[in-house]
Amino acid sequence: MRGFIALLAMILSANVAAAVNGYPGTCFPDRGTPLPEPQTNEPFVASGIIELDDRSGFGNPYSYAIYRVACPGGGAAVLVKFRSTGLPSGRAPTIVVVQGATTFSSVRYGIEPYTYFDGMGREENIDLGRVVVLNSNGIDYTAAMTIRIQGRSSATVEVPAFNPSLYPRASAPIPITGYVSGLYYDAAKPGEGMQVEVAGETIVMTWYTFDGAGRPLWLVGAGPACPERFCFDLPSHSVVTLAAFTGGGFAGNFDPAAVRSETWGTVRLEWDSCLSVLMTLTPTHNGATLPSATGQRRWARLTTIGGARCD
Repeated sequence: MRGFIALLAMILSANVAAAVNGYPGTCFPDRGTPLPEPQTNEPFVASGIIELDDRSGFGNPYSYAIYRVACPGGGAAVLVKFRSTGLPSGRAPTIVVVQGATTFSSVRYGIEPYTYFDGMGREENIDLGRVVVLNSNGIDYTAAMTIRIQGRSSATVEVPAFNPSLYPRASAPIPITGYVSGLYYDAAKPGEGMQVEVAGETIVMTWYTFDGAGRPLWLVGAGPACPERFCFDLPSHSVVTLAAFTGGGFAGNFDPAAVRSETWGTVRLEWDSCLSVLMTLTPTHNGATLPSATGQRRWARLTTIGGARCD
């Protein structure tokens, strides 16, 4: 078991490194919410006017604003808002990013932040008031960069390095969304671990552990992932009620009526990083048949759901 866990961790760490998104999944956790507009108190925003070609060969003036948003748990994303000052018929410009000695000649950008093939080619129109997020893999969106917008005319913007201390959201806990789903464990004690899956407004947890005699014990439960029906304010933690089940058999060879459950207690889950979860244990059973533990445990992430990297 110890060797299997180590091998699994090595393989998964190599796969996680090959993410297609250039920024953490925690930047825009609620896909039903439009990308954020630039605010008057932004720590960094650069704006100006650029002329874009339309399909008739004429130029239309567009204002642009380039700004950053911080991601809970670390990282940042760079957004651009275009707004027509005339007729909204401009072709999408090419965006070039220069970072150090590397030039990204045609940066992918779009209004849907997590769909890899979503983008805006030069033949597509820019909608009035459209906000897009830069999302070419390989760019460090927390580092300084030069951005060039190339249309009928062009504009160049120097973007400074990201300073997390200027963005309160940078130190916020990780929202509980599908991006925290996966396996977690204590690397010093392989053989015990936890599986978490966020399904809509519910977080489901299975704790693979042992009882006082060293026999395998599973604690299973669920809790709210969203405080309100439509999740307008994503929570920073969830409390899951866990229970143990007895009376079953192997491979379905048992009478379902004989299965009994016993509540173990609750576990408070909080993510202040994509790489680990903080658990606060509160047993509520009488201790006669189930083991007890109190206090806090911090377990490291072992796996992520394919295509849904948190960081």
